[in-house]
Amino acid sequence: MRITVKFLGSLRFEIGTPVLELDLDGEDKSVKDVIEKIIEIKGEKVKRRILYKDGGIGVILVLNGKRCSLDEKVKEGNELLMMAPISGG
Repeated sequence: MRITVKFLGSLRFEIGTPVLELDLDGEDKSVKDVIEKIIEIKGEKVKRRILYKDGGIGVILVLNGKRCSLDEKVKEGNELLMMAPISGG
């Protein structure tokens, strides 16, 4: 299954690219699986930026134009947008 992930704000610099094309094995995948794949590719620094130790998430997630949670299921050709929240405004 192929998913497009786009990064906005400071996150695109921390990830090192504005867009990733990911290939996921299997069909029953969630946004959390996509994030785990990104962490596998980009490493621990990215993990600390995206996921908090308490299980929370440090980014805004938008799947195909709608805000989503980690449990949202993804399908072939979906587009996931990840944005860093803007503090102070």
